[in-house]
Amino acid sequence: MQIILTIFTVMVLAGIFYFDLRYLAVPTYLVMGLILLTGIRFGMEEQAAENLMKIMINIVGTLAVLLTAIIVLFIRKKQVVNPVNRWIGAADLLLILVLCLSFSPVNYLVFFILSSFLIITIKILTSSSDKPIPLAGMQSLLFAITLILARIFEYSLYNDTRLLILITGNAY
Repeated sequence: MQIILTIFTVMVLAGIFYFDLRYLAVPTYLVMGLILLTGIRFGMEEQAAENLMKIMINIVGTLAVLLTAIIVLFIRKKQVVNPVNRWIGAADLLLILVLCLSFSPVNYLVFFILSSFLIITIKILTSSSDKPIPLAGMQSLLFAITLILARIFEYSLYNDTRLLILITGNAY
């Protein structure tokens, strides 16, 4: 069942990638389908109750980053600015929520930092700075690759242990 959910999730992520790159907009049904698939995948995890706390850490951390960005915009513009649909789209925010639900805190942090760095690097190298970044599309592609690799290498995205050993070099 997990492999079928992964296949469907990758297919939806491919759709998000296509629409965001092509139209800079993502159909609501794709995002809602992704949220549904993510909820099902999460519910099927062995330690879903324990993982709920990890997800809350991801959400609080993400909200802190978004709030900091809003405060910086407020200071720069000297007025209250709503960044949604001007700098970040609704699909981007919903995809970030899906990512919060899909990773343990360390895996989420590493994925978010590496994917953001890679997306910005690709943006700088391939196009003019006045075009918007299709964040949801690019992160969808990277998330699909991550899901496929996690499936191939039997890596749990909800468990930080292997990544912490890799980062620190210490076995706990």
